[in-house]
Amino acid sequence: MKLELFRTLWGDSRRWDIPLAEARKASFVGLEARIPPTHEEAQECAAILQGEGAPFIAIAMTGGGVIPRQSATVQDHLDDLHDAIDRASLMNPRRGNLTEGLYIGLDYEKVCFVEKKFP
Repeated sequence: MKLELFRTLWGDSRRWDIPLAEARKASFVGLEARIPPTHEEAQECAAILQGEGAPFIAIAMTGGGVIPRQSATVQDHLDDLHDAIDRASLMNPRRGNLTEGLYIGLDYEKVCFVEKKFP
């Protein structure tokens, strides 16, 4: 078994090259971070990761982020997830984590969300 450590960027809003350099000095192999909100930012982060050969764990959020919009529908969450996956694909993530904002919704909405299929 090989243990690999990833540095999380929760609360770190600097350009990714700075925390990645710090992470490498501390024996982390890559980064775990929220998927950047735009394609341009995702491309910039992808270039940093690729330039350093660093693996990435993507964090997708739906419904508006850490504190989701209470008005967001199941379809809004699905649309957010689809867009996040599209941006994450630019960075070739090793894996992904989903923080879906439906934890404030009704149980039947959560079931609808997890039962959806993606192309």
